[in-house]
Amino acid sequence: MLALLERANLFLVPLDEERQTYRLHDLFREALLSALHTSQPEMVPLLHRQAVDFYEAEGQWAEAITHALAGASFSTAAWLMEQTVEQFWMRGEAATMARWVLALPDPLAHEHIRLALTAALYLLHPVTYSTRDQRESRYQQVRQLIERMRPTRRPQRFHPSIRKLCCIGACAYYARGWPCMRP
Repeated sequence: MLALLERANLFLVPLDEERQTYRLHDLFREALLSALHTSQPEMVPLLHRQAVDFYEAEGQWAEAITHALAGASFSTAAWLMEQTVEQFWMRGEAATMARWVLALPDPLAHEHIRLALTAALYLLHPVTYSTRDQRESRYQQVRQLIERMRPTRRPQRFHPSIRKLCCIGACAYYARGWPCMRP
């Protein structure tokens, strides 16, 4: 079937010489996804899980994390993010990691506070931005991460991660001048 579609030049482009991996045209992909959601919605999480396993085995972390989030496998997504946060930063993709961390449900985000703190620190690093607009965007993302990780009640003793959060907020405040920590 794939060979027929490729020969007819319909919606499909091979990504390798062995013709093992293909890219679908975006409109065709959307049509297939719509049909799947309509006819077999119970298959969607299973297919996302299989995609996570495949992309993880192939070392394609961005695709694996994207499918984990899309399939609501948030614990898997958080684990994958923790394993790869430094790789994404080294490639200049700290903002992508921060966006994924912000997509985690609140209880899980609080369980993985070190991930959020690491993402916030990487966003503040000068390598990750250059223009004023990019810098402003990074500060906004850091602010969202910090706001999200703030405890809902004031603990008797601060957890070490909360102290780190305060330090990151102070650095961001100094660098940008916005009040990230309120009493």
